[in-house]
Amino acid sequence: MLYEFNIVSRFIRCNCGEYDTRTMDIDADGFFHFEQVGCPLRGNECRWEGVVCDPKINTMLTDRELEVVGLIARGLRSQEIADELSISPTTVNRHRENIKARLGVRTVAQLVSYYYEHIRPNK
Repeated sequence: MLYEFNIVSRFIRCNCGEYDTRTMDIDADGFFHFEQVGCPLRGNECRWEGVVCDPKINTMLTDRELEVVGLIARGLRSQEIADELSISPTTVNRHRENIKARLGVRTVAQLVSYYYEHIRPNK
């Protein structure tokens, strides 16, 4: 338990800085805005760099997420996607939010635009 506390503590201190009101660390949509506070270990001997400190976000979509985003791009609604994939509409909505978070988009319109620019180009 102490190990997990230390990891969380280090994540907050490295990426969100100290308590302040100058910048919003997490916005209303749940997106992180890291401050990258100065650290004497960064770039040298910090074993947590790239993991806890300055994390690399995984933007790769799963096969199921690719299916869902393709159906969203075709204009299907949550219930229609749920019926097509034999999953619940709640699961469809969860996939949609996970996809938006991974790709760093905020709206379905941005998601569809990303799909046609990056996932399904030249088709």
